[in-house]
Amino acid sequence: MKSAPRTRLAFWLFAITTVLTFLMIALGASVTTIEAADSDPEWSLFNFSYWFQEAAGGRWYELRHRAFGTLIGALTIVAWICVLVFDNRPRVKRFATWTVPLVIVQGLLGGLRIHVVSNQGLKDMLMSWTGLDHSGLRMVVAIVHGFAGQLFLAVLAMTCAMLSQRWVRGDNAIEETRDTIKVRKVVATTFVLLFVMLLLGAYVRHGRVFWPNASAPGRSAVLGIHMALAFAVLFHVFFARLRVGKVESHRGISRPVAVAQFLVLLQILLGFVAWATTRGDVEAAAPGSWPMILRTAHVANGALLLALFAYSWIWCREWIGAKDEASS
Repeated sequence: MKSAPRTRLAFWLFAITTVLTFLMIALGASVTTIEAADSDPEWSLFNFSYWFQEAAGGRWYELRHRAFGTLIGALTIVAWICVLVFDNRPRVKRFATWTVPLVIVQGLLGGLRIHVVSNQGLKDMLMSWTGLDHSGLRMVVAIVHGFAGQLFLAVLAMTCAMLSQRWVRGDNAIEETRDTIKVRKVVATTFVLLFVMLLLGAYVRHGRVFWPNASAPGRSAVLGIHMALAFAVLFHVFFARLRVGKVESHRGISRPVAVAQFLVLLQILLGFVAWATTRGDVEAAAPGSWPMILRTAHVANGALLLALFAYSWIWCREWIGAKDEASS
C-alpha cells in the first residue's frame, strides 16, 4: 500500500483520540457520581472560555470534561481528513467517516443536557413534545449522552483496528470453519450483552441523580437485571476465551478477549463494592473520595470492555472467511 506511512499518521491520531475519549468517559462518570453535571449553566458551540476558567470542587470536573470533548472533536475531524486524503481503501474511508457525525452529536447532546436545565423555553418545549416531567427528561438526555460516548469509543476502537499495520498488510484471513464461525458469534453476543448491561447501569446511576427523593420508575428491577447480565457477561467472556483458542495466533481477536478476562472480574468486583458501600442507593459522592474513584472506575472499566470486544468483533467480522486483500 503506497500510502502506508501516512496511513500510520491517521492511525496514531485515532489512537490518541481513543485514549482521550476513554479519559473523557471517566471524567463524565466522575461528574455524574458527584452530581456536578449542572454546576455551570453556560454552554455554546464556540465558547472556549471554560478552558481557562478557575474552578474547584465538582465544577472543576465538569469544565475539564467539556474541554476534553472540544479537543476530541477537533482531533476526530483532523484524523478523518487524514484518512480521506492518505488512505486508498474505500471501505475504511466510509467507516472512519462515521466518527465525525458521532462526535458532533455527542457534543450537541452534552450541550442539550445543560440547556434542559438552564434554558426554560427549550425545557418547556421538550417536556411538551415528549410528555416527560423535568426529571424524566433530564435523565433520558443524560443516559443518551453518556452511552453515546461509550459507543463512540467502540467505533474509535474499530477504526484503529482497520488502520493498524497488520490490517493494512492484508495477511489476516482466517478459514471459515464451524469453529471460527462460533468464535465470531460468541464475540458478537458478548458485545451485545455488554451493550445492554451498560445501558441498564446508566439507568441505575442517573435514576438516583434525577429522583433524589424517590426511586426512579422500575429502578430495582433494572438493577436486578443489570446484576444478572453482569454474570452472563462473565460467562460469555470466559466462553469467548475458550472459543478464541481456535484462532490463538490472530492477535487482533485473541488478545482483547484475553485482557477482557481480567477486566470482567474487576468489573464485577467494582460493581459489588459500589453496591455494598451504598446499600444499592447510589448517592452523591464527594469529589476525590474513594466512593467517587471506585464508581468512576466501574463505569470506565465497562466502557473499556465494550471497546475491547468492538475491536475483536471487527477483526472477526472482516477476516473470518475473507480473502487476503490489503484493499479490504
